[in-house]
Amino acid sequence: MDPDPPNRQSPLDKGSGEYRVGILGKTAKLGPVLLVGLGVSYVSVFLFIPIIFTAVLSLEGASYQHIFTTELYRNILLRSLRVAVEVSVLSLVLGYPVAYYLAKLTSMRRETVVVLLMFPLFVSFLIRTYSWFYVIGSRGLVNYILLTLGLIESPIKFLFTEGAVVLGLVNWSLPLMILPIYSAVEKMDNNLIEMSKNLGANEISTFRQVTFPLSLPGVASGVMLVFILSFGAYITPAILGGPEQAMIANLISALYLVMFDWPLGTAMSVILAVITLAIVYLYNKIIGLNRLLEAMG
Repeated sequence: MDPDPPNRQSPLDKGSGEYRVGILGKTAKLGPVLLVGLGVSYVSVFLFIPIIFTAVLSLEGASYQHIFTTELYRNILLRSLRVAVEVSVLSLVLGYPVAYYLAKLTSMRRETVVVLLMFPLFVSFLIRTYSWFYVIGSRGLVNYILLTLGLIESPIKFLFTEGAVVLGLVNWSLPLMILPIYSAVEKMDNNLIEMSKNLGANEISTFRQVTFPLSLPGVASGVMLVFILSFGAYITPAILGGPEQAMIANLISALYLVMFDWPLGTAMSVILAVITLAIVYLYNKIIGLNRLLEAMG
């Protein structure tokens, strides 16, 4: 009977442990590359390439010259900037005291107030916007009270005005202003405030010289967020403002879907994007986008 044949190993069996480790190591190195590649491809196809096509299409004809020489388009652009500034200022004036008070509460009460503050965000934005008809409409609550008290003889027109648009946007953007300021005030070192008071400063001087300067990163973050989102708002001006109070987003929609003037619509879209990016760039140069993440908690 022949003896058992010698045990022969194939090249793959030889050092199979090291071979498997090498394969796993190469796969581990390729994993992040594949993930990043998929993300970059997605962003390139659905963001960068459309932006490039939009910028190229906006150069057809004399779109930009037409925008800046036509009074209607200039007025809509200026109205959008003015409304964004008004909303930012009102949100800051109304939101800062709330954020300051919120930061000084105990943890249990603070959680309750935060839940109440965030609760409107869980309601459909469209429903919240239409609900203003029952408040400031010709048969709304405000006019009903004024008529009942005899202060006016006929309903006041609140709807379809710039004030109605500002009011609706402030109601929507107020949490976006409060939360960054609250985060900045809550992280503030209370010892600095106590030292200011020990040195003889009163409450107003302490707030002006210590509290407010230290909360400026949160203020800047809130103002930037509110301004950008208000500048490009579409639903609120369309519902509460109507055609007479159209803003830049409403104009872009009309140019694309009603007038079918794509070069002019893309030019207006580029103007909106450039102004938005300019605000973000200035914020990053002056304060830094990293402070925005810190202010947001």
